[in-house]
Amino acid sequence: MRVNKQNTLKNIASAVFILASCAATAQQHRVFTFQQGEEFEKQIHMNSTCSIQRGKQILNISSSSFLSRLYQVTGVSDTAYQFSITIKKMDDLINFQGKRLHFNSDNAIDTTSQIHKVLKYMMSKPSYVSINKRGIIVSAIDANAELASDTLVAFAGLPEQNFAKGGHLDLIADFSPGKALKKGYSWTVSSSNKDQKMTTDFVIDNITDAITIVKFKNSIKGQYLNSNSNGTYILDNKSGIVIQRLVESVSTGYQLKNHVLYATTRRISLAEDCVKVSATSASLKR
Repeated sequence: MRVNKQNTLKNIASAVFILASCAATAQQHRVFTFQQGEEFEKQIHMNSTCSIQRGKQILNISSSSFLSRLYQVTGVSDTAYQFSITIKKMDDLINFQGKRLHFNSDNAIDTTSQIHKVLKYMMSKPSYVSINKRGIIVSAIDANAELASDTLVAFAGLPEQNFAKGGHLDLIADFSPGKALKKGYSWTVSSSNKDQKMTTDFVIDNITDAITIVKFKNSIKGQYLNSNSNGTYILDNKSGIVIQRLVESVSTGYQLKNHVLYATTRRISLAEDCVKVSATSASLKR
């Protein structure tokens, strides 16, 4: 049974990145400041389990992934910042129907494995993103866009990136603490289209001079697939960088593939930490 689970991952990505695009409802858009040559490293841990069923046939897949992404400021102008984004390291372990596949970018590549070839390709291709001073993506060259519907990538359970024009770079959050924001302040963001409705509840869990801790609950109801997520964001107040992100998500429902309906359940646990690695600057991590 060969099933594309990318829709499930896209729903999770919507929940993961929603703060960057919607938290501005609590405050006005902030202006970000970056310097050419600055570098930020994001370390991402993601565990995923998925069960897909058609009739009596059941497919069980689990994966444990680690990614290290480097965000480099390669250009600064009066109106925009340019970033080069590369994967520095990848460690991906996949268990599939009793079989085990392990990819580690530090070790020799098994060139006979198709999924190894795909993951190696992802390692060698940087993406380029241009954002305006308010963090909105104005243009992007996503090196791995052609793999967005690749079944092998979906099976690998890797966290997605979203470089959509008009969205926010996932490194930052459009969130500017001020007098209106204090511990306990809450707000709700809703959006919908013909296929799904998404609602997210935010609350300020704590706020200090240095950081803001935001907790959220997210619900996505679709035609076939429903998803519920909850998590925590920790923001560096001065820079707007998301220095930590924790997300737990469960998706249940059906996937439609080649006019065939499959029952599916997917659980994802995501943890991200971001540090500033420029030699001339202090770490953003607490």
